[in-house]
Amino acid sequence: MGEMWDVVVAGAGPAGSLTAMLLARAGAEVLLVERSSWPRDKVCGGCLNPRGLGLLEARGVAMPCLEKFGGYGSMTLRGYGRCARLDLPAGVVVDRSVFDAELVEAAVVSGVRFRSECRVSSVCEGLDEVSVVLAEGGSEHRVRSRVLVDASGIGSRVTPGAWERRGRLLVGLSATVDRSAWGGAAPDAGELGMAVGREGYVGVVGLGVAGLHVSAAVDPAAVVSEGAGAAGVIDRLLRSAWPEVASGSGSVPQCSWRGTGLLNGRPVWAARPRWFRVGDAAGYREPFTGEGMTRALVSANRLSQLILGVRSGRVDAASAAAQWRSWCRARHRGQWGCRVVSTLLRRRLIARGCMEVLSVAPGVARPLVRSLGKG
Repeated sequence: MGEMWDVVVAGAGPAGSLTAMLLARAGAEVLLVERSSWPRDKVCGGCLNPRGLGLLEARGVAMPCLEKFGGYGSMTLRGYGRCARLDLPAGVVVDRSVFDAELVEAAVVSGVRFRSECRVSSVCEGLDEVSVVLAEGGSEHRVRSRVLVDASGIGSRVTPGAWERRGRLLVGLSATVDRSAWGGAAPDAGELGMAVGREGYVGVVGLGVAGLHVSAAVDPAAVVSEGAGAAGVIDRLLRSAWPEVASGSGSVPQCSWRGTGLLNGRPVWAARPRWFRVGDAAGYREPFTGEGMTRALVSANRLSQLILGVRSGRVDAASAAAQWRSWCRARHRGQWGCRVVSTLLRRRLIARGCMEVLSVAPGVARPLVRSLGKG
């Protein structure tokens, strides 16, 4: 028959780990599985904004790494021959391999069972439980769960293909580089630097004393053109928008770049009576100033409360699924700030005009910045 769990969570990013932790704290038997070896790195901008920090504090989640890598409170935006400085709500910079590992460790301390290099191979839904086949160590075995939570990220690795996408789609890239290997000027302490251009945009932020975190969203065709790869397209963006950074030859080192599939979109469905999607698996819009990780934490906090309602009998499974679908739709609509920014950056003439305005009147961006800060 297989092991029986109250909840199986697939994906050990912030959304999955926090969901598992909060459920375990309330007495649920929770299995958290992660397909990658552990710890693992992740394509991410590496920033966490005040709302996310406040949620972790409110939930009593101690994260020593939040004091380790520094913070940010402004953005210098460069592109199309213009430069604008925008004030941001003060956030922190994180190394995702460290942040995610600490969050999983906190979940385990709370009673979660964690298995890495273990993936969901297939799922069979029943009336009162879900049968989940796990692939682990070259073999497969079946477990049963009253609820399955898919926190496997963009596009969902549990049920791939069931996603709606529209418009011009970019891919994500990121790497951590040593400051000594960087060929030009770096952002000032506490500053998030961003360069925009026709191929996409790239952000650079300090990671501790000796490191820089570089992340980008770019046209996938640009990555393969001219055989230059990730470093080549990022170097072109920097040279065109940020001459101070690209002051020397080969400013972007040929380090180990990580990439994603196509960004943006949402699943055909966000919930069934005993199967819920959370975090990026429930829908994704490009984040810009630390709201991506915050969305994951906020959605985990909300979903854990809903699942606990099902577990206690206060809410039936079908009603919980309907509530979660409604919440995800509202959240997706509410991310208007990210939608506006991503739309503007994809239209060259409009982006050029916006840079002209921001270079002389950066204050006009304050409502947009406040929206982004809400995660």
